[in-house]
Amino acid sequence: MIEIYNNPADQVPDYKKMDPLILHLAFVSDDPDKDSDSLIQAGATLVSDEKLDDGSHLIMLKDPWGLAL
Repeated sequence: MIEIYNNPADQVPDYKKMDPLILHLAFVSDDPDKDSDSLIQAGATLVSDEKLDDGSHLIMLKDPWGLAL
């Protein structure tokens, strides 16, 4: 379950300026390139794309509000 919560009385963090490693939403993907392309077409922006020596493929994106994915 993922809860997206909004408290209008509180300030919204400046996600665009926040380092993605401080706060991000992580997903597992069988096809990271395809899923990344879909998210970019939906409004996300690419931050980084790394293929690690252990075979991991890490793609960091930011959604239109700046939250790291």
